[in-house]
Amino acid sequence: MGISSEQIVLSPGEAQDRQYVASFPGVMTTTFPISFQYWITRHSGPGCSSEATRWTGDNRGCYQNAERDRVASALSVAIDPAEQRPLYRELARIESEDLPALPLYFNVQLTIFRDGVTGVKRNTMPKTTATWNIEEWDVR
Repeated sequence: MGISSEQIVLSPGEAQDRQYVASFPGVMTTTFPISFQYWITRHSGPGCSSEATRWTGDNRGCYQNAERDRVASALSVAIDPAEQRPLYRELARIESEDLPALPLYFNVQLTIFRDGVTGVKRNTMPKTTATWNIEEWDVR
């Protein structure tokens, strides 16, 4: 990418030290589920790890944007899809301009089944296997 970097591997003690992790001076790579609720809290202003929060919170980089927090809050209570669409667009605009996170890759999981099989549903949260509801499957 053209960025000079140095890899630092944290010791188990450092990785468990919330203050150390919250004030780590660089880029941390991590994985997290791509779910609406996790994404919303991951970049929320109130989720900022600081001394005031006793170094808790998922917003480790302490990204702050009041407009993004307002849109995320509105999305959390919007029920009507017609009301949600402009909010999702606004959230995508803010986050693509500010770039509080840079997804580098996505894990894709496929479930392959033959034509005519019915009742197959997507995985659940927390994560389960693709056959979690196999008793509901049927063949036409």
